[in-house]
Amino acid sequence: MPEDTHTVTYDAKDIETAINEAVQFLPKNFAPMHEHSKRCYRVLQHILYDDEYTVLEAKQSLVKSLAPIRIVATNKRIILVNPSFSSLWLGYNIFTPTRYEVIPYGNIANITLLAGVSFSSISVYLTTGSSNWDGSIEGLKTKDAKAMFIFMEKVTESLRKQANSHAPTAQKSSKKKRNELDLKRSMEMVRNRDAKFVWLGAHPLDYVAGILEVDKSNVMRADAGEIEKIGKAAAGKLEGHIFVCYNGAFSSSVSDYMWEKHGINTYVLHGGIEEHKTAGKST
Repeated sequence: MPEDTHTVTYDAKDIETAINEAVQFLPKNFAPMHEHSKRCYRVLQHILYDDEYTVLEAKQSLVKSLAPIRIVATNKRIILVNPSFSSLWLGYNIFTPTRYEVIPYGNIANITLLAGVSFSSISVYLTTGSSNWDGSIEGLKTKDAKAMFIFMEKVTESLRKQANSHAPTAQKSSKKKRNELDLKRSMEMVRNRDAKFVWLGAHPLDYVAGILEVDKSNVMRADAGEIEKIGKAAAGKLEGHIFVCYNGAFSSSVSDYMWEKHGINTYVLHGGIEEHKTAGKST
């Protein structure tokens, strides 16, 4: 898998979906749910959340170490546990502490598996800038190491696919429409789309309706000083309407604010009311 250069945060639902997909790729005769032994639970009980459970585990063989390191995949994250001998066998640390490394699924850039006949090793490379968590975990049972490798690879692959599938929608929704309209196009929208002119100035509505030569019912007022205080519901009522003020620049700034604050697309009458007032006098 290609390495990323940044960390991505995924919500619980995304991770759950990715885990369910990844489990389907495990060998058919492999049971993914790990039942903790007493010794295993001793080194995990201090770090697991109440709603966290283990999906998969791979640990060093006792041939490699009497206090074997283990990789634990949960429904929330990857936990690398390097227990002290006393913590594993007696239940508490004496001379050396138990070390925990927590890796969010979104932090995984790449996984390397070196597979042997009986024992294998896994390296987990991160997106945080370090080459890996602390070197390879060696001496894993090959069956468990292969399953963990497949699982982590498929989880991260699924998460990235989800992120990519969301990207076009996010890109589309984050794009603000070109919203500056001339008077002719504005009139067409008022006639055909039930749009209205939203007056942001201080003059009465009759003043605006007279200059634009439209019925007063096609003009509504919005207090420019209160725009930044309105909530999402009130802002939604302005979507698709055409902002009008004394000049186009002010209307555009209000329209931009509505988009950035509430995601509401509005339109702006090009030039503002002064331009059309001047044009009317010249004719």
